[in-house]
Amino acid sequence: MKKEDFIGLIHKYNLGETSEEEQQFLMSYYHLFDTEPDVLALLNEKQKNALKKEIHDSIWKRINFHGQQRRRAKSKTGLRVKISAAVVLLVLCITAITYYLLRPSEVDTIVIKVEIGKKNQVVRLPDGSTALVYAGSRLTFPSTFEGLQRREVNLEGKAYFDVKRNSSKRFVIHTEDIKTTVLGTAFTIEAYPAHKNISINVIRGRVEVSNRCKILGVLAKGDKLICNKEMADIVQEPMEKVQQDLLMDDVSLAESIVFLEKQFKVSIDCRGKSLLEQRFTTTFRKEESLEQVLNSICEFIDADFHFDKKRATVIVYSKTK
Repeated sequence: MKKEDFIGLIHKYNLGETSEEEQQFLMSYYHLFDTEPDVLALLNEKQKNALKKEIHDSIWKRINFHGQQRRRAKSKTGLRVKISAAVVLLVLCITAITYYLLRPSEVDTIVIKVEIGKKNQVVRLPDGSTALVYAGSRLTFPSTFEGLQRREVNLEGKAYFDVKRNSSKRFVIHTEDIKTTVLGTAFTIEAYPAHKNISINVIRGRVEVSNRCKILGVLAKGDKLICNKEMADIVQEPMEKVQQDLLMDDVSLAESIVFLEKQFKVSIDCRGKSLLEQRFTTTFRKEESLEQVLNSICEFIDADFHFDKKRATVIVYSKTK
């Protein structure tokens, strides 16, 4: 800018007609008052000092304004950071509290092991389901299913399950790499570690059998699935081929006695009317003896039995007096 133009700008400033941009320009040339005295030739000493003071004050006013803006920005930024931090902290606290309140508490693991040669053992599971664990078998399950997504148990050996229905929480039995999933049904699983096959025999309802890779089969009442662990061969048999097994589906002791007397050619005497009305569901292999069958039935209904050799009769009686 030429000096004439700059002097004209000073005249405008003196009249109060300068724009904000022009005032800023004058501020940037504040030190010209010392280096270019002819610029101020048209102003008297009082006007010179007033102009210098106004420009000086204006510069500091703008410096202070920008400083306040920065401080406000910092303050707002700091406040936003503090608010954000508080919100994050609150969310973390709520998450932690929610996790603490809703997470499943540590539960004990229950292990039922029936040694070879021992009586089959009836186990009441935490959800009201029942398992009949056969000799030489091991069943592991949590002391409660509360807070868990599924009702999961682990089986080594053979067990009969009568599962209480719960459509919102599936019941899963793990046997090595095979997983059997049900909602509510009755079935037998045989999966001894030393045996080459795993078999599932469905007595009531439906079950889904799978391994880590795929679904092996969906079984309905009377179906039987045999899986070869080494060859991964799957055989699913219809009801007609498993009729040789002894099936008792939701029968009373009185009804089962009629069947057993015919099956084993024996007389059975039950002591107690209430005992005769006890109902149960179970299945037995055709090769199992009468004693094995009675042991399992008595475990279900909390009873016992003995042979009366003189009368050639089996006496069944309640354990409770």
